[in-house]
Amino acid sequence: MAVPGFWCRVYSGDCRFLQEVGFVMIDALRNVLYLLSNALLPPTLLSIILLAAWTAILIGGIVREWMTRGQVRRMLLQIREASRGAAMDRRIAWKNAGLRQMPGGS
Repeated sequence: MAVPGFWCRVYSGDCRFLQEVGFVMIDALRNVLYLLSNALLPPTLLSIILLAAWTAILIGGIVREWMTRGQVRRMLLQIREASRGAAMDRRIAWKNAGLRQMPGGS
């Protein structure tokens, strides 16, 4: 940043005018930055809200997958317990476990 005394020596004039111009430019720059930041605030907040909602949906999917895997694990334990003892056919073990249909459609 230039020293105001430098401009006074070059133009041998009054430095008050240059200082006033500098203050006006700083105020104009401040106003432009204020307007720009206010213009960008709503889209930024909207995108943050949308990303938070998307994150909640993905977390819900992870929880659903975790619960489904627990159900499958319990079902397989039931099948294993139902088929213990004798060498039974898979369909009989599946039926004894209280399940409707075997995976694979048979």
